[in-house]
Amino acid sequence: MKWRMAPEITKFMCTDPQLTLDDQKRWFERIKKEEDSFYWVYEVDGKPAGLVSLVDWDRKNSVIHSGAYIAEAEARTLQNIVDENMNLFAIPFERLGINRLAIEIMSNNTGMMKWAMRFGATKEGVLREAIHKNGEIYDLHLFSILAKDWPEIKKKVHYNPLEIEEKQKNDTV
Repeated sequence: MKWRMAPEITKFMCTDPQLTLDDQKRWFERIKKEEDSFYWVYEVDGKPAGLVSLVDWDRKNSVIHSGAYIAEAEARTLQNIVDENMNLFAIPFERLGINRLAIEIMSNNTGMMKWAMRFGATKEGVLREAIHKNGEIYDLHLFSILAKDWPEIKKKVHYNPLEIEEKQKNDTV
C-alpha cells in the first residue's frame, strides 16, 4: 500500500488511489479469487522491491496486460529494470501460452516508453488525453509484444532469468 501511494510511483499510473488498510485488504481478497490476473512481489537480494502484474487476461483473444514498478529507490538499477521487465514479458509467452502482451504507458513516463521500445515492444498508437489526474491530462501510449516476436527479443536483450515462486490463489503474501 505504501508503494502504491508513493508519489514517485503513482505519478506514472493511471489512478491515484487514497488507500486505507481496509481498502488494501479488500483488494488483496479480491485478487486472490481472480483467475485472469496475476501479481508477484519483485525481490532484489531477497528483499521486496516492487510489484509486477499480468491482468485482464482475455482468453478468447489471447491478450494480457502488463504492469511493473520498482518501488524501493536503491533497487532501481539498470540491471534490475531489465531483469524485472524481461522476466515479466517471458511469463505470458513461456508459461501461459499467450499471443499478445499489451503494455500501456502514460505520456509522462518517457523513460519507460524508450525502454519498452528497447525491450522489443512495438508502439501501436496513442489514446489522446485519456488520463485525467490531479488537474493534468495525459496521453496513454499503447505498445505490444507478440509471441512470434518473443524468441528474437529474448536473444537480443541480456537479462537474468528469475525464479518465479508459484503460489496458490488463496495463499497469503
